[in-house]
Amino acid sequence: MSSATIRGARPGSWSGTWMPVVLVVAAAAAVDVSAWVGEWLTPTGTDWGFNPLSVLLLWATGTRIPPASVAMLAVFAAALLWALVKVFKGRGRVSPAKKIRAKAELLASAEEVAAVTFPIRAAEARRMHPDNPDVFPGLHIGRWVLGSSEWLLQGLRQCALFVMGPGRGKTTGLLVRAARYTAGAYGMAGNKVDGVREVLAARAIWHPGGQVWMMDMQQVFRKSGKPSFTFNPLLGIKDSEQATNLAAVLEAATLGGGDKNGDAQFDEQGRSFLAACILAQALQAGTMEGVHEWVANADFLSPRRVLLEAPSRNPEEGMDFRRQADQLFGMSRQPADTKGSVAASAQRMASSLIHDHLLAWIRPTAGVPEFDPAKYLTSHDTLIALSKGSSKVVTGLMTAFWESIFAMGERLAEANGGRLKTPATFDLDEFGNTVILPKMPDWFTYFGSMGMNVRVFIQSEAFGKKVLGEAGWDTLRDAAGIWVFGGGVRDEAYLTSLSKLLGKHDEYVASYTSNERGPASRNISTRREEIFGADELFSLPMWHAIVHDASSGVKTVVRIVPWFQDDELRGPIQAALDAGKERK
Repeated sequence: MSSATIRGARPGSWSGTWMPVVLVVAAAAAVDVSAWVGEWLTPTGTDWGFNPLSVLLLWATGTRIPPASVAMLAVFAAALLWALVKVFKGRGRVSPAKKIRAKAELLASAEEVAAVTFPIRAAEARRMHPDNPDVFPGLHIGRWVLGSSEWLLQGLRQCALFVMGPGRGKTTGLLVRAARYTAGAYGMAGNKVDGVREVLAARAIWHPGGQVWMMDMQQVFRKSGKPSFTFNPLLGIKDSEQATNLAAVLEAATLGGGDKNGDAQFDEQGRSFLAACILAQALQAGTMEGVHEWVANADFLSPRRVLLEAPSRNPEEGMDFRRQADQLFGMSRQPADTKGSVAASAQRMASSLIHDHLLAWIRPTAGVPEFDPAKYLTSHDTLIALSKGSSKVVTGLMTAFWESIFAMGERLAEANGGRLKTPATFDLDEFGNTVILPKMPDWFTYFGSMGMNVRVFIQSEAFGKKVLGEAGWDTLRDAAGIWVFGGGVRDEAYLTSLSKLLGKHDEYVASYTSNERGPASRNISTRREEIFGADELFSLPMWHAIVHDASSGVKTVVRIVPWFQDDELRGPIQAALDAGKERK
């Protein structure tokens, strides 16, 4: 007695049930065809009939076989042998492409996937921007693996979170395409030169006339120590809340985002001191260097004086900063040790303001253009912000820079009825290394509806929690309108949890039992198995990603298409790159 168990798709495929029948019919046809065609080509004068058994009997009894029939039988036999080898060799083996398509069939139907394709996104874009018909209705994610040409799009009301390991096609498949299709302002943050030339080429070809702003403090792409432009983080700050936001940004950069290694006793007062200095300098059209001077000297009274005088200088604004001024006065009256600890906390938070070659980026300089967030957000300019992520000082300034853009974006959207006239796209690659924005989890909930389509790219959930804290990461993940897993992640706990979220399907199990005293028996049962196991997510094929759209609930698999495999993009971009090489 013996038994065997086979798991997989429902048993009873043609190869198991019908293969013997097919083989017999093929063999009979081969005998008949070879006999008749052979007789026609090399006649022997024999009437072979149509019964393959009769033909075989005549051959067996010595009847002369047409020479052509022998050759044809040899060919048929070789073809049959080749087919059998292919069938049995392929049993149990499925190509990665076929396997990933089978997984996609278990996740969503064509009717469900339609919710994230061009027609639905286009209708949504027309409702959101009735006066701007040229706006492309979303950002490309990838082509549906079960369709011929269906693109899945991130909608204009959505922000997106991408969890992808390095080298998984972020730049070539996503950023370059977004640069081409974003009609308004486009901005990207990154830590390497990969894709920069391609993004610049796409913007120059399809959105000519826009200005390029290259922020590169560490000379990742630009080999010049001089700033290509300057910016003022104080621009637009008019109240204590905005000043506190900037102070929190600078603090987060010095702590590494979700890290809580600061001085809990004095951090709150230190942050308030820094925020008050920021607000006072902004009110008198000052600079971040002025902020650092007050903080470094533990000068609590100079910013207090500016805050008290603000209402008289701008009576039409209805300003009143007496509470902040009183707070500074109280700090100045504390014991020397306490006052020194408060100042030290503020000095740590403002540590990004001590290096002259970096301060050059935020110091107004004659002959150097000044970046205006308001003008940028209402243009089709291009922003490339690069940093190596190795310096908290640079990260602090970079974060303050992005904070000023997003804060201005909110104000412009509110002034325009709640939404930017033309949507802007922001691709934040290497989030947490190049830029740390503590408010991003909250921004994710409404930035899309304001016309600011933010895409955060991060390499792992563990790093996301380190940057934003566990609560911040959970908020960001849950607020993402589009969530994408692009592979290249080794975190077993994360892959296991993701496997559970993607759901289960029925796995068929066939048990075969043979007995010498009776016929073999077969029993078919089912069991629930994860659609994607953790090991399958770990080895997700290159150029593939799993997508979840929160609004429709659609979960499916897409193929990311790099620009050099796209006929519409490849020619123009490659020509621009080649022309750039020739100019060098």
